[in-house]
Amino acid sequence: MIITIIFTCFLLICILGEVSLQIVDPDFGWHLTVGRLIVAKGIPKTDPFSYTMPSYPFVDHEWLTNVGIAYLYPRIGFIGLSILFTLLAYFSLLLQLPLLLKKWTPIPFILGISALVTYMGIRPQIISWVLFSFLLVILLQEKLWKKLRFFLPLLFLIWVNLHGGFALGIVALGIALVIKVWGTKKIQIGDWIIFALCIAATFCNPYTYRIWWEVWVSLSDTSLHWSILEWFPTLFMFNFGLIALLPLSAILVFLNRKQFSVVELVLYVALLVFGLSSSRNAPFWIILALPITVRAIVYFYEQTKAIPGATARFNKAYIFYLIFVMVGSSWQVLSPLLAYKINTNASFYPQQAMVYLQKHPSSGQMFSEYDWGGYLIWKLPEKKVFIDGRMPSWRREATNSYESKYAFRDYQDIFTGKLSFASIVKKYNIDTVLVRSARITNKPTQLEILEKIFVINPPNLDFQTLMREVKMEIVYKDRTSVIYRKK
Repeated sequence: MIITIIFTCFLLICILGEVSLQIVDPDFGWHLTVGRLIVAKGIPKTDPFSYTMPSYPFVDHEWLTNVGIAYLYPRIGFIGLSILFTLLAYFSLLLQLPLLLKKWTPIPFILGISALVTYMGIRPQIISWVLFSFLLVILLQEKLWKKLRFFLPLLFLIWVNLHGGFALGIVALGIALVIKVWGTKKIQIGDWIIFALCIAATFCNPYTYRIWWEVWVSLSDTSLHWSILEWFPTLFMFNFGLIALLPLSAILVFLNRKQFSVVELVLYVALLVFGLSSSRNAPFWIILALPITVRAIVYFYEQTKAIPGATARFNKAYIFYLIFVMVGSSWQVLSPLLAYKINTNASFYPQQAMVYLQKHPSSGQMFSEYDWGGYLIWKLPEKKVFIDGRMPSWRREATNSYESKYAFRDYQDIFTGKLSFASIVKKYNIDTVLVRSARITNKPTQLEILEKIFVINPPNLDFQTLMREVKMEIVYKDRTSVIYRKK
C-alpha cells in the first residue's frame, strides 16, 4: 500500500509537470479574453469575436469560470492555472474513493488518473467533473442523500454558471429519482420538489432558458463527432488508462451485477455509452466507474475464498496487473514530458507570425486556422476571426448578406473545395491569410489523417494554387506558419 501511495504521488507530480508544460489549449485564449470582456463591459449579447457571425446570440455557458480565469491569470500565470485545474481533476477522483476499501483501490485509481491525463488542461469542463463527482457522492449514498439533498438546488445554481455540464447532472438526478419510484412503488414528494428546485436553479443565469438551448445545440450536433478531435468516438483515441480500465471494470461489474443497485447499474451503462460516443464525455464515466470497480474487485475476491487456492492466485494476478498498470501509466504520463522539446507552443501556434502581424497589420479581415482562433482572439484582440472553438455548432436559417449562416461548414467547405474561397475573400474583405506551414508542404495534420481514414475520398486542396487565384502572395514564413497577403 505504501508503494502504491508513493507511486500515485509520483504520478501526480509528473502530471503537474506535464500539464504545466503542455501546449496551451486552443480555447484558452477566448476563455481568458471573454472573461476580461465580461469584467470590463458585462455579459455580451452577441458574438464579440468573429466577423462571420457577429450578430449570433452568443451564450457563454462558462461565463463565471471565464471570469475566474481572467482574474487568476495575471496573479498566478499559466502554470498556476494549470496546477489548479490539475488538482481539481485529481480531486474529482479522490471524492469517489471508498475509504473502507483501501486495499483494492490502487489499480482503478491509478488507471483513473492516467485516463484523465488526456483530458486535462485549463478547461472549464474540469469544474463539471468535480461537481458531478460531488453529486454522485450524495446520490449514491443513502445516508448522505437524506442529509444533503436539500443543498442540491444550491449546487445547480453554482454549476449552471460555471459550465454546461450541469445538464448531465440534472439528467443523472432525474434517472435516479425515476428508478427509486420504480423500485419502491412510492413517490417521495420531497425528493421531487427538490428536483424541481434544481431545474429551476438552472434558469438562474444571465441567459435564463437559452443556456439549455446552447447545451442542446452542442449535444445534438452529430457532425461534431467527425469534425472536432475531442468529439471523436472515444475508442478512436489511444488512452492507456481508459483502455486498461474499461474491460477490467465492465467484466467485473457484469459478473457482480446483482451486488449493485439498479441506480448504479443504469448510470454506469448510460455514462459508458455517453463516454464512448465522444472522447470529451469519457471522464464522467471514469469518475463513476472508480468506486464501482473497486467494489466489484472486492466482491470477486470474496468469491475466491470458496475455491481452494483461488485467493492466492487472485493476489498474484492482482500484483502482476498492478505492475502492468504502473508501467503503462508511467509511460502515458512521462512520454509527453520526454517529447516536450518537440511539441511546444512555438511549434503549434504562430507565435512569431504574431510579431509580424502586430508590426504589419492588415487593412481588411484575416482568415486563419480553426485551431488558432482562440489564440488570435487572445494575442491579436484588435482583429476579429473567421472561426474559433466556440462556433462549430453555430448555425441559423437566415441572416443578412454580410454574415454566414454556418461559419464552421463554410470553413470546412473551403478546405474541401466545395466553396469558392474567392467568394469568401470578396464577401468579408479578406486581405490576409494565416495558415500552417504544413498547408504548403502537404504534411497532413492529425485530424486530416483521421479524415482520410474515415471519410470516403476526401478532396485534396492545392493551397498555393488557391492563393494565386485570389492574388495573394507569401509575405512571411517560418516552420510553423505562413502569412499570405493581397498583392
